[in-house]
Amino acid sequence: MDPIIWLQVIPLILACGTMLFEGIFDKNTDEDSRKKVLRFASIIALLCTLVAILYGQRKSAEEKLQNEAKYQQTLAVQNKQLEESQRIRSRQDAQIADAHEIKESQQQTIEGQKTELRQSAELRNAQSQGIEQMIRLGLDRYMSGLEISYKPSTAQWNAITRIYRTLKPSQKETSYYDAPMIAERVTDGWSVIFGWTKIIEGNKDMGWKMFPPAFASDKEEKGFASLIKEASIPLLIKWSDGTVTDIEPWTNRYPTVITISHDAITFTLRPPLLNLYLGALKQNATINIRTRANYPPELRFKSLDGNVKCDQTIQLHWKKDDSNEPSDRVKPFTDHVELHPVFRIIPN
Repeated sequence: MDPIIWLQVIPLILACGTMLFEGIFDKNTDEDSRKKVLRFASIIALLCTLVAILYGQRKSAEEKLQNEAKYQQTLAVQNKQLEESQRIRSRQDAQIADAHEIKESQQQTIEGQKTELRQSAELRNAQSQGIEQMIRLGLDRYMSGLEISYKPSTAQWNAITRIYRTLKPSQKETSYYDAPMIAERVTDGWSVIFGWTKIIEGNKDMGWKMFPPAFASDKEEKGFASLIKEASIPLLIKWSDGTVTDIEPWTNRYPTVITISHDAITFTLRPPLLNLYLGALKQNATINIRTRANYPPELRFKSLDGNVKCDQTIQLHWKKDDSNEPSDRVKPFTDHVELHPVFRIIPN
């Protein structure tokens, strides 16, 4: 018990003892009953005060114990919270350390990517320079071949047919039956081969046949020579680099190969008749075409060069041009057209 409580209790006990002693041993007969009652009431009051103090002390001790228990519980909870906080902080420190490591790793990765990008850019630049060099080398030559074709008019095909049907492959054959023919230019004439054709005599189907090759000399004025001349329309093509391709039957300037059929007449041009520089064609594909008469309404240009893709049918709008140039005066009808070639220098 606290000393303060003893200081409160001891005087009360002494007071109660004194009054009790006085009441027992006081023999004064003159004392009236009222004094005795008052003394007895005082003793009871002192005892009640003592009991209240002791009870209050007990309750205070119990509350103190309860508060101590609550304090200990609160302290335990706080200790747990502190431990958990320490663990969280430790994890955070570990995460921060890991984040620093990840950041350093990412920084190294970024530096590596920058190096790779720089090397890739240098490689692309070197490849681009190499490709440009290859393109320059690929375009530093003349075009290997070009086809120019047109569909013959009804009058022109009738004239060709009249000549064709007078020709006989042998005594057993009445004609070539309008078989497709390919005439290749040789030194002094034409080497002629024929495609498959269906033979129909009267109303009887005689099946398919291919006739043996033939030869046509330039000295002949009839036969295949006249047929080829009839199919060869005069064309003068001025390319953008100033070179000229001139097809002129009057002076026996023919294409390398002429293919003749009802659907199309095709001129195959190859060097030296085709003297077209690819570098110039890539820079400017505009051409000037001239003809004399019986000009076709459209021409088809098809590249035979493996590195130049072009298959273009051009609608023509012929206009008469009274030029003083001798070649232009021979072919006074002209038109300007533009081709759209695609150059495939680097294979996919």
